[in-house]
Amino acid sequence: MIERYTIKVAPAVSHKDIIKSLDSTKEYDAEQLKKLQHLKIRVEIIGEAPDLKKISDLLKELSKAVNR
Repeated sequence: MIERYTIKVAPAVSHKDIIKSLDSTKEYDAEQLKKLQHLKIRVEIIGEAPDLKKISDLLKELSKAVNR
Protein backbone atom coordinates (compact mmCIF):
# COMPACT_ATOMS: atom_id res chain seq x y z
CA MET A 1 0.00 0.00 0.00
CA ILE A 2 1.30 3.43 -0.92
CA GLU A 3 1.18 5.66 2.11
CA ARG A 4 2.30 8.93 0.56
CA TYR A 5 3.74 10.27 -2.67
CA THR A 6 5.05 13.57 -3.97
CA ILE A 7 5.59 14.66 -7.55
CA LYS A 8 7.90 17.53 -8.44
CA VAL A 9 8.06 18.94 -11.94
CA ALA A 10 10.66 21.34 -13.33
CA PRO A 11 11.96 22.25 -16.77
CA ALA A 12 14.74 19.94 -17.94
CA VAL A 13 16.58 23.01 -19.23
CA SER A 14 17.05 26.09 -17.05
CA HIS A 15 15.16 29.25 -17.94
CA LYS A 16 18.45 31.05 -18.53
CA ASP A 17 19.53 28.41 -21.08
CA ILE A 18 16.16 28.56 -22.86
CA ILE A 19 16.39 32.34 -23.30
CA LYS A 20 20.04 32.06 -24.38
CA SER A 21 19.18 29.39 -26.96
CA LEU A 22 16.23 31.34 -28.36
CA ASP A 23 18.24 34.57 -28.57
CA SER A 24 21.26 32.96 -30.25
CA THR A 25 19.41 31.49 -33.22
CA LYS A 26 17.51 33.21 -35.97
CA GLU A 27 16.05 30.08 -37.54
CA TYR A 28 14.08 27.87 -35.21
CA ASP A 29 14.48 24.13 -35.59
CA ALA A 30 11.37 22.21 -34.53
CA GLU A 31 13.46 19.47 -32.89
CA GLN A 32 15.42 22.02 -30.89
CA LEU A 33 12.21 23.63 -29.63
CA LYS A 34 10.82 20.23 -28.60
CA LYS A 35 13.92 19.59 -26.50
CA LEU A 36 13.42 22.91 -24.70
CA GLN A 37 9.90 21.81 -23.71
CA HIS A 38 11.02 18.62 -21.91
CA LEU A 39 10.24 18.36 -18.24
CA LYS A 40 12.17 16.76 -15.41
CA ILE A 41 9.76 14.89 -13.15
CA ARG A 42 10.72 13.51 -9.76
CA VAL A 43 8.39 11.07 -8.02
CA GLU A 44 8.96 10.12 -4.39
CA ILE A 45 6.86 7.29 -3.00
CA ILE A 46 6.61 5.84 0.48
CA GLY A 47 5.16 2.38 0.28
CA GLU A 48 5.76 -1.34 0.52
CA ALA A 49 8.13 -3.41 -1.60
CA PRO A 50 5.40 -5.04 -3.77
CA ASP A 51 4.31 -1.55 -4.85
CA LEU A 52 7.62 -1.11 -6.65
CA LYS A 53 6.70 -3.76 -9.25
CA LYS A 54 3.30 -2.14 -9.86
CA ILE A 55 4.87 1.29 -10.30
CA SER A 56 7.60 -0.10 -12.56
CA ASP A 57 5.00 -1.86 -14.74
CA LEU A 58 2.93 1.32 -14.96
CA LEU A 59 5.93 3.36 -16.12
CA LYS A 60 6.81 0.73 -18.73
CA GLU A 61 3.24 0.78 -20.09
CA LEU A 62 3.29 4.59 -20.27
CA SER A 63 6.57 4.47 -22.14
CA LYS A 64 5.17 1.97 -24.63
CA ALA A 65 2.07 4.12 -25.20
CA VAL A 66 4.20 7.16 -25.99
CA ASN A 67 6.49 5.29 -28.38
CA ARG A 68 3.63 3.90 -30.50
